[in-house]
Amino acid sequence: MATNGDVIVIGAGTLTGTGNWNLTMPPVQITFRGATGDPADVVWLGEDPFVFIARALTIGSPAASGTRFEDMTIRGFSSQGGGAFSIGAVEVEFDNCVIESNTGAALDCFESERGGAFQATGSRLRFVDCTIRNNQAAGVSCSGSGGSGSGGAISAPGSTIVFERCLIDGNRAVGGEWNS
Repeated sequence: MATNGDVIVIGAGTLTGTGNWNLTMPPVQITFRGATGDPADVVWLGEDPFVFIARALTIGSPAASGTRFEDMTIRGFSSQGGGAFSIGAVEVEFDNCVIESNTGAALDCFESERGGAFQATGSRLRFVDCTIRNNQAAGVSCSGSGGSGSGGAISAPGSTIVFERCLIDGNRAVGGEWNS
């Protein structure tokens, strides 16, 4: 079991499959670090959003404040309430990460979705030397009225977000329509 201050070094490769998504962060402060320093070498991969609904991680315990993610790519997650991450009132830092192609997807008619990659509430998020691209928040509208999307990459009411030397590109919030 992990304890406060542990550093988990992740070897080069792709993390996917059962046990690598829909995780809940334990109430400890941990650093997750890609072994090579190149985010392209360590990819945390979700599934096809049209087939499987999976979030990478939920971080809710205040005891997890100070958690860090370094030198990795987080791609292809899809879930309601933050495609890749749902973060409560904690402090989390991402350093030299690529966060791309995640989807916050509403699952029912007339629902709105917020946060293609991140749904954070009352959080303190810091991104350093990160690329945040091509994430999407999508709402569902049935019979022409209802849901919309907001926060293409990040929805963070009541939160503080700091970006240092980051590229933020191609994120979008959209509404969808399904006519029955």
